[in-house]
Amino acid sequence: MKYYKLYVCSRFHHYCIDIIHIILLIQALFIIIPTKRTKMRNKTYNYLILLHIMIATCIYYSCKITFFSKIIYINVIACN
Repeated sequence: MKYYKLYVCSRFHHYCIDIIHIILLIQALFIIIPTKRTKMRNKTYNYLILLHIMIATCIYYSCKITFFSKIIYINVIACN
């Protein structure tokens, strides 16, 4: 049961990261697509947000890797 709880927690963590990533992608689309609101903004501000999204994407994929390694680790424990 302990291993199952750990799996559920990491699964929940995985979905949270997915939701955050989708929100960031939507945010990126609003910056890239030229609208009245984005034209009024400063270009450096837009680049800062894009940089933030790139960093978040890197964190997202590193978390995905750790998530899958947790599943492998749990499966190894369960087999033993």
